[in-house]
Amino acid sequence: MLFSIIIPSCNRPDLLRRCLNALHPDVQNVDPVLYEVIVTDDSDNEETLRMLQKDFSWVKWMKGPKNGIAANRNNAVSSALGKWLVFTDDDCIPGSNWIKAYHDAITRNDGISVFEGKTIADRPQERFDEEAPVNETGGCLWSCNFCISKSLFNSIGGFNEQLKFAMEDVDLHKRLSAGHLILFTKEAFVIHPWRRVNLFKGISKNIKYRKIFNQLHYSDFHTRMKYRIGRSKIFLAALYFDFRKLIKFRFKGTLYFLESSMLKFIYIFI
Repeated sequence: MLFSIIIPSCNRPDLLRRCLNALHPDVQNVDPVLYEVIVTDDSDNEETLRMLQKDFSWVKWMKGPKNGIAANRNNAVSSALGKWLVFTDDDCIPGSNWIKAYHDAITRNDGISVFEGKTIADRPQERFDEEAPVNETGGCLWSCNFCISKSLFNSIGGFNEQLKFAMEDVDLHKRLSAGHLILFTKEAFVIHPWRRVNLFKGISKNIKYRKIFNQLHYSDFHTRMKYRIGRSKIFLAALYFDFRKLIKFRFKGTLYFLESSMLKFIYIFI
């Protein structure tokens, strides 16, 4: 077994079904013996498990630890049989050459242990309150599309499980960038549909982890800006650029603009 495809999921069987359909052995242009698919499931019911048992018997199911997204991703690694771990999300749709592209990249680049795939959206953005982790040129290592040797992943301790809400991929990227070359592989692409966001429901979680988010959500550049020009100017600059985007989308997503502005205020000033 060469690849272990790891998909964390939580109460989204319909989205997961689309992802798994794209990973079916009849769809992927690679020998099925080269890969396994592991779904690590943090759902609070058995709907996903029943769906897998009925329609995707070739998929390995694992009960998630229910301790955050980072812990759920790490959960599958202990039983992964592949030498390489390939991470994606349950709302992504891998291309038919996705696994083959990683296989070819590994074959051509001996000594490289981390490969970053291309992530595209399914259409142009239509509203301010839509998001998709688009990555068309590399340099992000979003957790929805990358490949890493299992030995390297284990040696750096996997995803940081202290980050229970998000940003676990940003943290992993920073740790890997310190000593490892990450090769962008545009042929290994997934489609990530745009999704509507409602930050208000997650404000309490964001406040709880605001110190971690404050360190990770803003890059080193923004951190330096904080000390050079002050917090107020950072906040006003972010507000200005967000408002320009809101105008571009004809004020579709105004509520999200207000909520995200409030969270930026919390991140910067509290």
